[in-house]
Amino acid sequence: MHLALAAAILSLLAALAQVPEEPPDPSSLPVFEPPATTVEEEPPVFFEPQESAETGLPSASLPPPDPVGLADVLGRSEAQENEELRRSRIPFLPSAAAPTRPRIGTHLAAGAMGTLRTRNVSAQTGFTQWDTDLEVVPGITLYSFGHKAQLTLSYVPRLYFPAVYHGVPVSVLQRATARLEWNPSKAWALAAWANGTYGDYSQLVPSSTPGGPGPSTPSIQPVRTYSTYLYLSVDANASAAFSIRQNLRLRATVGWFDVGGVGEVGQQNQPRTWGPRGDAAVDVFVGPRAILTTSVAALSSQLVGDAAIRIVAGAETWSHRWSGNLETSVSLGVAAVNNPPAASVTVGHFLPVAGLKATWVQSSRDMVRFMAEVGLGPYVDTYLQAAYQRITARLSAEWFVGRQWKLEASLASALVPFTSRAPESYGVLGVSAVWTPVRWASLLAGGFAQTQLAGATNSRFVQVTGYLSASFQTPDFP
Repeated sequence: MHLALAAAILSLLAALAQVPEEPPDPSSLPVFEPPATTVEEEPPVFFEPQESAETGLPSASLPPPDPVGLADVLGRSEAQENEELRRSRIPFLPSAAAPTRPRIGTHLAAGAMGTLRTRNVSAQTGFTQWDTDLEVVPGITLYSFGHKAQLTLSYVPRLYFPAVYHGVPVSVLQRATARLEWNPSKAWALAAWANGTYGDYSQLVPSSTPGGPGPSTPSIQPVRTYSTYLYLSVDANASAAFSIRQNLRLRATVGWFDVGGVGEVGQQNQPRTWGPRGDAAVDVFVGPRAILTTSVAALSSQLVGDAAIRIVAGAETWSHRWSGNLETSVSLGVAAVNNPPAASVTVGHFLPVAGLKATWVQSSRDMVRFMAEVGLGPYVDTYLQAAYQRITARLSAEWFVGRQWKLEASLASALVPFTSRAPESYGVLGVSAVWTPVRWASLLAGGFAQTQLAGATNSRFVQVTGYLSASFQTPDFP
């Protein structure tokens, strides 16, 4: 019976990949720079929008803007994260963001990465500890491409040995993602995706290593505890986008999340929060290079003990692509929060929203990309059970040296200006180098340093981490 069920699933995926559909309009497809050898052997070069002979870049090719100041309300932009993954020419672990491929079929990617990390944790209270930990991350992803639909299933667990010389038992963090994209016509783009994480979690190990392969988050979450605890995260979303006459685009996303520690110990280390969130936007293409976006977002975070944090925010964003190299984005808006009395005196019920982002790319074989962003917006603090202002900033530089080397440096920081208890104020500096001698293997070396305020005790948390890893990835199986 199990064999029959597996055969039925594979047949369904094959049907999805080979259903005869009307071929898409070639003018709506992205342009790919020819790889050095063949498409089968080399990953596709980073995405570049099509250029118009008269005005340069058609407005329909510009990606949806992501208001920087609303990052904590909207969550990580799925479109932006996928685009950053697709831009990379250095292989990384399989993920839910399928590489852009000019072919149809079902493909499988598998890989594994091992990381040896040394860390120094110290505080002004006199606490100092050196730790050396080992992390092994295997991953497998199934891609199924059709003419108008794409299905992605990904499983990437994390095996974490907190202190290898102390004989601490291994901690296992299960992570899985499913995503379905469907383009019924040139005007419509529909997507649904769900992420699930469950297992032993440590805030000392960032979910995205600054300077490492793949996209790095604008600012990682602050470290509140040094313990490893049972953790659960469920995030399900659906989105729709509709384009009208190439100069107007409507977008909407709805989702449900449930994240936090499990059990009494987990709840003490990270209070659980859950609830719905949604956002909608209207993109007006002002000429071939600019977008004016009106965004609204709402979030309801229910907390254990019947408390809740609710936010409604709106912002105007102007995104302008000055050339094929430079793109800027400016956001301005306001957010309303229902802060509990303990925090309302500090931040009030209305918080300004503002953001500025600039990206510069040198499009050549040795691609160089610089990005700078700063944002001011509401931050949901489940520990204090309040929402208040937080300023975030990030600088990053990437240099792709041919098809074998990638050098990266990033600086991320966050500042809470209106509270005396500020463990959310911190800075992270990371650097890394990735060498890919062959298509299926990568070596990564790097490190990062993080410092932050530890709260009302006026102590300071300092962590210095160095890591060395090797990752291996199988070729696709058609």
